[in-house]
Amino acid sequence: MFGDRLLALDQYPLQKLQGIQASHPIYEQRTIVAKYRCRAADPNKLSFEPIQREHRFEDGGSTELVDLSVNLSDQIRRNMGVVNIGDEKDFTLNVTVLAGFELPPDTTPAAAPTL
Repeated sequence: MFGDRLLALDQYPLQKLQGIQASHPIYEQRTIVAKYRCRAADPNKLSFEPIQREHRFEDGGSTELVDLSVNLSDQIRRNMGVVNIGDEKDFTLNVTVLAGFELPPDTTPAAAPTL
């Protein structure tokens, strides 16, 4: 837009991009222990929400915790016991977090040694 008018530009040919280097993500496995509150309960399923949505790691990083739903088998029902709406439970979660990006390899030509 040019002021309040549209300005049409001529088409231009696409150019090949060379030398672009992409970084690859680095993922880490972390273990989180978080407190959750039951928000819905029925005979076959329990739903929980985190009491604190954001979890901080010791290194200063953080991640957002999601709601959990648990389908109740006989084994899980016995292990969890009776759970009512509003009850709080601790969950241990194994999560994968983005820790950073690796630097792309340096592909610039090395300078020739001088004699």
